[in-house]
Amino acid sequence: MFTFLKRFGVSTVLVMSLAAVRPSYGQNFIPGVSPFFQIRPGLNISQYAYNTALLGQALQTFPPYALAGAYGTPFGSPYGGFGGYGGVNPYLGAYGSTYGSPYGGGYGGSSAYGSSYDPTYGALKGSAELLTAEGKYITDLQKTLTMREERRGDRLKNDRGAFDLKNYKRDRTPGAEELRLRSQKEQVMRSRNNPPLTEITSAKALNDLMQDIHNVQARGDTAQLRTFDSPLSEETIKRINVTRGQGNIGLLKNEGRLTWPVALNSIDFKEDRERVNTLLRDAVGQAGFNSQVDSEIISGLMNDTERIGTRLRRNVTELPPSLYIDARAFLNNLDEAIRVLQQPDVGSHFTGRYALKAKTVPELVNAMTAKGLLFASAVPGDEPAYLALHQSLAAYDRAINPNIEKELAAQR
Repeated sequence: MFTFLKRFGVSTVLVMSLAAVRPSYGQNFIPGVSPFFQIRPGLNISQYAYNTALLGQALQTFPPYALAGAYGTPFGSPYGGFGGYGGVNPYLGAYGSTYGSPYGGGYGGSSAYGSSYDPTYGALKGSAELLTAEGKYITDLQKTLTMREERRGDRLKNDRGAFDLKNYKRDRTPGAEELRLRSQKEQVMRSRNNPPLTEITSAKALNDLMQDIHNVQARGDTAQLRTFDSPLSEETIKRINVTRGQGNIGLLKNEGRLTWPVALNSIDFKEDRERVNTLLRDAVGQAGFNSQVDSEIISGLMNDTERIGTRLRRNVTELPPSLYIDARAFLNNLDEAIRVLQQPDVGSHFTGRYALKAKTVPELVNAMTAKGLLFASAVPGDEPAYLALHQSLAAYDRAINPNIEKELAAQR
């Protein structure tokens, strides 16, 4: 009992000494309104918190019955002392006790300015909030890292998809050589199956078929080549014009004697026409004799031909369209013949070296390939021979290369 009173006395003295530091609000005090927390001059917040914590530790030593209820409270009397039974300070009224309990007013009255600050609770709460924030930060960080990895995985998938698509397009896209071979096959099919007449008379279809036949021959399937020889008429061969890539000598096959079209056979073109006939006879004679034509003859032929063409264009409104077309085609063939006269091998066209002598399609193809010749366009009057040769070449090509249609279908 003595020990309890001793401890109680020390605690009471401590509490009353702390009460002396109670701030005075003076005229700033407004009943019913909690002002901002104030500390007396010279007392900092850390010291005040420490004092409050020490007061709380002191009050923990009191049993509940010593602070409230029927036994009164040591701070209940407004006059000091411990008060009587059920002692409650009548002057506190609605504002409660001056000092509340640091644990929320469990043992004392309620303060008019709310519960006093509990540093232990604040520290624990701050620590809890810090842990919560740190946990949320770690969780958000892991989510961010997971999302970044997912995005990285998606990007890798997209890159892989783009790479596979690029390889697929590359594998499925034909190369330049494959496109060239396919184009050749398609052109052979066009030249083989009823091409336009202009492609036959211009010798384009004939050259396509000859090239395809030569390619089959180069593969060495001689047994297949012997199955169909396709004989050729000698008269047909004589009407076929050949070239080594430039010009067409077809208009000069009759020793340079020309058959002028109706539009150019008038009196207006007589002087130029006679000059061209003379120059052409001289040119053919020189080509057959020494395989060379004088440059003066070539220049005269070019000037006269250009002058005839200019005059023809001036008279275009006075001529029927058919006559103008025939005259224009004749002048084009004449230009091609003059181009042949400028070549160093012009003599071979007049000495018989380039003359076609073949009885079958394979012989014709072999002879032209050996001499490096191509079919040249037809001149007026040669059209029937070109049609006949085309039929023979097409039939032979079908016989030796029957799978070209299947090959094209497989490539599509």
